[in-house]
Amino acid sequence: CRGKDGSGSFHIVPYGQTMLERNAVIITENILEVRFIISFPSCKSRGGVFDAKQAKIMLFEELINIINYSLSWNLYNSNRKKRLERHLKTAENQLIIREYLRNNNLTAFVANDSLLPRKSGIEDTPMSKTKAILFKTPDSLKISIPLKNGEVIKGMGINRGITVITGGGFHGKSTLLKALVQGVYNHIPDDGREFVITDHNASFIRAEEGRSVKGTDISPFIGKIPSGINTASFESENASGSTSQAANIIENIEAGSKTLLFDEDTCATNFMVRDEIIEKIISKEKEPITPLQHIARPLWKQYNISTIFVVGGLGSYLQIADTVLCMEEYQIDDITNLTRKLTGKIKENNSTITLPLDKKKIISKNNFNPEFYNQRMKKTVAIRYKPLRENFRRIEYGNDRIDLDCIPQLIEEAQSKAMGAMIHFLYKKIKNSSQESFNLTQLIDELYLDLKQKGLDILPFEYKGLYSMPRKIELLAAINRMRRLEIIDN
Repeated sequence: CRGKDGSGSFHIVPYGQTMLERNAVIITENILEVRFIISFPSCKSRGGVFDAKQAKIMLFEELINIINYSLSWNLYNSNRKKRLERHLKTAENQLIIREYLRNNNLTAFVANDSLLPRKSGIEDTPMSKTKAILFKTPDSLKISIPLKNGEVIKGMGINRGITVITGGGFHGKSTLLKALVQGVYNHIPDDGREFVITDHNASFIRAEEGRSVKGTDISPFIGKIPSGINTASFESENASGSTSQAANIIENIEAGSKTLLFDEDTCATNFMVRDEIIEKIISKEKEPITPLQHIARPLWKQYNISTIFVVGGLGSYLQIADTVLCMEEYQIDDITNLTRKLTGKIKENNSTITLPLDKKKIISKNNFNPEFYNQRMKKTVAIRYKPLRENFRRIEYGNDRIDLDCIPQLIEEAQSKAMGAMIHFLYKKIKNSSQESFNLTQLIDELYLDLKQKGLDILPFEYKGLYSMPRKIELLAAINRMRRLEIIDN
């Protein structure tokens, strides 16, 4: 890098610890295409004027050297060949494990000797093996998954149903949960979590006070509100902790999630539990919130939706759990039988709930328009659909800022860029259609079918090669948080 403000550089989309579909490198049967950006230099001493001499060096010397070096990176080098083969084998084994989970009623797998802790709270790279405690599976939960060529991988299988992870503070509960949350993606070799595999459509759910909610039926969790707000089609520009968490559950189920993960520390307490003293003081008729502790079992029994809870102070969740795990000094133990002795049989809830699975969000043709008239500037502002520089989890779309700070499974800027382009792609599709209204879920399904067939290059772009694939769940999360979103009652 040289020149003013970072000019004079070669830039390719950085990758992290995950294996994602990206369009920075395209491989076909006969072609290897690498896409990167060249930022031509400007001369500081001449007031930022284009520096042609340095640009010539970049194009005719440095770029050629980069290409020649890349071409010399061939498979005949034994060390590089081994690295590539290991990477491919890891990816192949991850697919085998995911298939095994689907076929054996499991929601997650954690391999023995996995390295779960990260180097720091703001880094995704693994902690040094000399400092970390590697994962060991309790005997009662050990499973062996057959791989190719007679190999097997051993570790902990988490059954579908309700799982509770408990233990004292700072003993590793949240570290395990974070690994499971990120286990929806495959990870690169030596990440430490490459064989922590979670149901690909699992979702982390939390309270999100202040978020925008549009047309979401939260009535299974929240009944009649004294102010007369319709919870069967709830809308708010400033949702509370409980209403936002209810909306997050419903929206993720609508997006196809069959596994929901919760951390007590990031949940709304009044949404999670009601104790006996409060129930004596405030009758059920006066409390619109049905706490999740009463709904988790019906979610599993009626809809086959699994839940994983991390709790330190909500003992009532141990009463409804199929599996109870305890973390102590970063080691895990299966205490299900002990819990049953202390609390008795699983506390079943035989009441039924009705999820709004048949209710579809219908949007109008006016949605997603990124242009807007700026009153201060007295002009229409150009189209913008990009993440903010300072925070890739905030997407600027027209004059709408979509806040995804509470979506931890959105993991890199290239995904956010792709989501901005996806929303704009939908806008152009809607604009050119003769229809006046659209089923939001159907629109997303059609988009992902196109992406599967044609790749990320169908999306609008400023520069090719800047996108990585987000899940449908994260795209719908972004759209559901658009403050300009209009839902038509159906």
